[in-house]
Amino acid sequence: MSAEKVAHTPGPWVAQASEHGEYPHVYRPERIDKDGLKYWDERICVVYPSDADDDRVHHPGASANARLIASAPELLAALQELLDEQNDAPLERRRKQWTEACARARRAIAQAEGGA
Repeated sequence: MSAEKVAHTPGPWVAQASEHGEYPHVYRPERIDKDGLKYWDERICVVYPSDADDDRVHHPGASANARLIASAPELLAALQELLDEQNDAPLERRRKQWTEACARARRAIAQAEGGA
């Protein structure tokens, strides 16, 4: 039996915080394809609160989890880029690309943690 690689839904993904008691969810925002056709929001997942999430209206723990899930495509891309930059590039070029890749990784981490 061979394992087939399945691609994830392309990013960006966005976390929608819970409002009025609804559970937070992660979705792919509207987009326009190569033929100019518009597609509306595509839900990735709904994040349910854990028993430890005291606030049953705003679900802060579940909202934090939704932000982390929403950052997954950017985190994955940043990690892949960091590893790719270490392969076969001359030192000077590697240093510049490493700095840029680290900056993208920091932005992805900030998104995962609820920052900008």
